[in-house]
Amino acid sequence: MNLFIRIVDGNVFEHPIMEENFKQAFIGIDTENLPEGFAKFVRVEPPVLGVFEKYVGCTYEFVDGVYTDIHHIVEISEEEKSAKIEEARKKLRPNWTLDEETLTPIIPTKPVDGEYRWDEETLNWIKLNA
Repeated sequence: MNLFIRIVDGNVFEHPIMEENFKQAFIGIDTENLPEGFAKFVRVEPPVLGVFEKYVGCTYEFVDGVYTDIHHIVEISEEEKSAKIEEARKKLRPNWTLDEETLTPIIPTKPVDGEYRWDEETLNWIKLNA
């Protein structure tokens, strides 16, 4: 999908336009030879956020000869981080611990001396054929 963006007084004007819409709105403009005031636009998907990051927005900027999305991400505050860790702790089962870097539960390690199944009632590994 080709995208284009309008430039007014050296600044991005509004949002990127899909090629079909661009051709309907700006009849006669050759998308392979854009006049001043128009530019090709390259869409960049937002990155996957880290556990302690938040998305604060997107701007359109000229980078390496093309206009593109610039996604803005910041680290959350220490207060937000503490609250997020505490919320994750509340969701843990009684004998689990929390990996505070990934906010994932650390489940008791499955024994290796035979076959086991996880028992939800006791929250433990139960040896099969015991």
